[in-house]
Amino acid sequence: MAKQARPGTDLIERADTPPSGDPERTPIEITPQEDISCLLGSAGTLRSDKPGFAQIEIGPGANETPELRDAHQELAKSKADIQSLISAIPVAIYRTSADRTGATAFMSERWKEWTDNAASDFCRGPEAWPKAIHPDDRERILGAFNAACRKKSDYTLRYRIVHRETGAVRDVMDHGLPLLDENGDISSIHGVVMDVTEHSQAEGQVRHLLARQAAVSRLATALSESQDLGRIYRTIYDALGALVKTDAFIISFYDSRTGLISAGYAIGRAGEIPAGAIPPISLSTHWCGPRSHVVRTGEPVYIPDYAGAMESAGPMAPDVRIESANSAVFVPMRFRGRTVGVMQVQSHELDAYTQDEIDLFAAMASVATVAIQNAHLLRQVQQEITARKRAEELLLLHDSNGISGSQPEGRSQCLDRAEHPVTTGQTVDI
Repeated sequence: MAKQARPGTDLIERADTPPSGDPERTPIEITPQEDISCLLGSAGTLRSDKPGFAQIEIGPGANETPELRDAHQELAKSKADIQSLISAIPVAIYRTSADRTGATAFMSERWKEWTDNAASDFCRGPEAWPKAIHPDDRERILGAFNAACRKKSDYTLRYRIVHRETGAVRDVMDHGLPLLDENGDISSIHGVVMDVTEHSQAEGQVRHLLARQAAVSRLATALSESQDLGRIYRTIYDALGALVKTDAFIISFYDSRTGLISAGYAIGRAGEIPAGAIPPISLSTHWCGPRSHVVRTGEPVYIPDYAGAMESAGPMAPDVRIESANSAVFVPMRFRGRTVGVMQVQSHELDAYTQDEIDLFAAMASVATVAIQNAHLLRQVQQEITARKRAEELLLLHDSNGISGSQPEGRSQCLDRAEHPVTTGQTVDI
């Protein structure tokens, strides 16, 4: 740049202008008798030398020695290397003050990638950092930051930041260390912010899996305390209702001998529904319905728009709907490698279930199937014991009426009638 220096006191900008942009200015007295070239030295270049008037060019490299030029070049290269290193590391580095909002003097470009706030935004507005923090975390984090500043201690903060344009949310870990001056006051705080989003997601998955395992374990414990089928059904319904949307719940059993899928238990928000009110379906005639599909494949079925699926009358059209359900999940009841039934939950909401909830329902159905199997086995054993007792009573009755051991046909008929009583109702192949 060019500057005119007139006789008297004037200001000449020195070539070693600091990086901040504010040139260091040094007063120099200029007279016609002075040798202006000697006065300038390495600070600038003389463009004209007239009595009482000088036009000079001042800037980096003007009349500088080779050694000084090499030093400037080395300094520029070092700054570029440091900037490249800062840009490469997967963290944001900052230098800030200890005021209420953490007015930031320096922030690396990684922060712009995460929040769309450039380093220059921090210089222009001290609220740039708080505004990037998720609204639900902002008050807590500012309070923790100010508390650390009062104590003059380092801090580690975990919070969410939001991208200004896309709204994308990241979880970050922020660690800051205060630097104290000779009076023991904080001169500045140097810190680093790390993106821990993936770590947080992994933690969330672990917590979710542990919660699912705990829910299944609680259900297994509760079911082990009873062998009554009615109580078991209700326990399953209550456990599901505490975890997923359960406006209706149906348990259906598949009888491989008859090929029928029949409801064994049904309940809605108004209370239990007689299982007989839901007609059985034949696996052969309802080959593609959701319950039939689950029995044939052993895989869950999710219908996010239940009413729409019924109206479409397509291959997966549901065959039963309770209380205007709008979405439903069907999961298999498997025992010893066979699908012996279907559990389904229905909700009044459209697309009410997530994949995690479907997986949880399927896990709970597996536990419930074992409990139902045990209850059925117990009922079968009790029926056999009752039949044997009845057989013994009939034998005693016939013996007292004159039927002796010499008449085996009569005794055989009594035993057959006692051990194979005529039964009515649904047969469950489980």
